[in-house]
Amino acid sequence: MKKLTGSEGKKVVCGGTTANIVSRETGRKIITNMDYADPAVPPAGSIEGIDLVTEGLITLTRCVEVLRNFVSRYSFSPHFLDEIRKKRDGVSMLADLLVNRSTHIRFLVGRAVNPAHRNPYLPEGAGDKLKIVEELAQILKKCGKRVFIELY
Repeated sequence: MKKLTGSEGKKVVCGGTTANIVSRETGRKIITNMDYADPAVPPAGSIEGIDLVTEGLITLTRCVEVLRNFVSRYSFSPHFLDEIRKKRDGVSMLADLLVNRSTHIRFLVGRAVNPAHRNPYLPEGAGDKLKIVEELAQILKKCGKRVFIELY
């Protein structure tokens, strides 16, 4: 918590359990935005002092897909997410924040396994949070970002 709340720059929390911990430890409420356009993307939210709060695994997986698509279409142009900037769903806001509004990105990744991620209906490999974060980090590095992953 101290690393997250005490760091400089934008702050994003991905995951309901993590958002609940941040809310509990800071004494600040989670506000969920139920006004969103894409029903396939879980709603985003906010906590005072946190720039973006999203659902975890689905949002991260979809963010990887979006960035993979844009990287292949635009060949790493500095602002290849201009069209996503206008969207207000959690995936688009996360992608925009990572690519258009960040130079250095530090992922603080918990190692706890969410039993829901063992769901046989999830796409193969979608239950491995660390693999998804590592792929996201590789894409961001291709976009010129300095990326660090810390495991907890």
